[in-house]
Amino acid sequence: MLRQLSVVLAAALCAGSYAMAASPSIGSVTSRGELKIDSYAVNGSGTVFDGSVIETGQSAMSIADLRLGNDAVISLSVDSLGTLHRDRFELQRGQVELSSTSSFHVVVNGLTVAPHQAHSDGVVSIEPGNSVKIVAQTGDLEVKDATGRTIALIHPEHPLQFSLLDGKSSSDFSATGVVSSEKGRYYLSASETNVKYELKGDNLQGFDGASVTASRVLDFSAAASAGTSGLILAKNINSMGSSTFTFPGQSQQSQALVSGLSIGQTSVVATSGSICYPASEGGICCPAPSPTVLPQCCLGQPSFGFCCVGKIYPTSKCHHSN
Repeated sequence: MLRQLSVVLAAALCAGSYAMAASPSIGSVTSRGELKIDSYAVNGSGTVFDGSVIETGQSAMSIADLRLGNDAVISLSVDSLGTLHRDRFELQRGQVELSSTSSFHVVVNGLTVAPHQAHSDGVVSIEPGNSVKIVAQTGDLEVKDATGRTIALIHPEHPLQFSLLDGKSSSDFSATGVVSSEKGRYYLSASETNVKYELKGDNLQGFDGASVTASRVLDFSAAASAGTSGLILAKNINSMGSSTFTFPGQSQQSQALVSGLSIGQTSVVATSGSICYPASEGGICCPAPSPTVLPQCCLGQPSFGFCCVGKIYPTSKCHHSN
């Protein structure tokens, strides 16, 4: 009987050791407020694993900072939820700030957002209406659709919002940009998304060098020139035209329609006063942002090394003003 018990205990220890070995830690998390990992409350700091579900609370300082072994640094904002993996963070609610020197990326609503160059960083958020807002802070961010095709390159001070359009297929296309020709081929450089497409259609030579709106079908089955994101079989080309897909939060400038999504520059409203966290929560004030830059507020904690998007409070509640 004793021998049988020893065998059972040994088997249990082996199984436990195997489970631990099968799920090694991939990084650490530090919180400054309410935080849950896999539905368990965590105070201060903790360890994260591949597949960990991270959730921050709704209080103003419920922010989680994650550092991963692949040089990625992630900051989850207030009331955010997502699943962490070795190579990606799947955002389901709220906002995440990404800083990475590796291939780490954010997945949200079928989009993949990754640094286009080393040391690029930015903010990805799910907005009301389930649209996605993406802001590049340093360097460029590359956005791909569910098929892995590049649909946007986002530069600093040029945030974009992505809204799903009902009834539009992934092949429907419309974009405003400049037509250029190279070695007998024609191209459209989309102004909103900063992506280059090969363009085919009638009488394209008459549009060389012009700013146009091209619409029809984006054909991914045909071979497009290297360095482009697809081949546009254009039916309508209008000089100095503009698209009509405009959504709340987007500017009324040109909108692109790509992969069933309306893509346009977001309208970030300038505010008076300061952007800050209250002194009671350890915050400091920051100057009001420009109309094209999201409000930023450094938390005054150098050990974390980066900023996160702040909330707007009356200036009287600020600890001090920069």
